[in-house]
Amino acid sequence: MLVAVLALGTGCKSKIEEALGDISSLRDKMCACKDAKCAEGVKAEFKKTTEKYQGDNDAEKKATVEQRQQIDAVFSEYMACAAKLELAR
Repeated sequence: MLVAVLALGTGCKSKIEEALGDISSLRDKMCACKDAKCAEGVKAEFKKTTEKYQGDNDAEKKATVEQRQQIDAVFSEYMACAAKLELAR
């Protein structure tokens, strides 16, 4: 899924910043979830978000190292929160 998030459109900075904002919001939602039903809703939203950014193969190459690191960090936090909910089942 991370590759799909990085597959951003041209106009690199604005699209990358938009994607970072989107996944940051989803991370916050996932980390706020208290049950599996909530997490499933956020996962569905995440899937739609990744689809939004698919299709431009050049975008990953245009992202700066810092932007990639930010996206990786936010995605890791999202996954950590999702994993905690899975363990709580």
